[in-house]
Amino acid sequence: MAFAINAEGVQAIEQCKSSLEESRETMNSQTTMLGTSLDANKSALGPHVADIEQIIEDMRTQLGQAISPVINLEEKLSQLSSAYKAIIDKKLSVS
Repeated sequence: MAFAINAEGVQAIEQCKSSLEESRETMNSQTTMLGTSLDANKSALGPHVADIEQIIEDMRTQLGQAISPVINLEEKLSQLSSAYKAIIDKKLSVS
């Protein structure tokens, strides 16, 4: 995906970054809610509790591994947005 060096391009970059942040936060909160729900319903799940706990732990591990690259991408998008803003500001000051 290419972004134009203009206000709309900056807005698109910032929207991508915001969407990534929201998705990351949603995945974290949903995984936490899943664990909380399991804790609240352990007595009703019988012999399946250990399997479900392991699945949730696996999810947490995989999510933790996936978050670092997402945060790096968020930072790169932020840097790109700042660079585009500087270019735009420079163009406006020359005009």
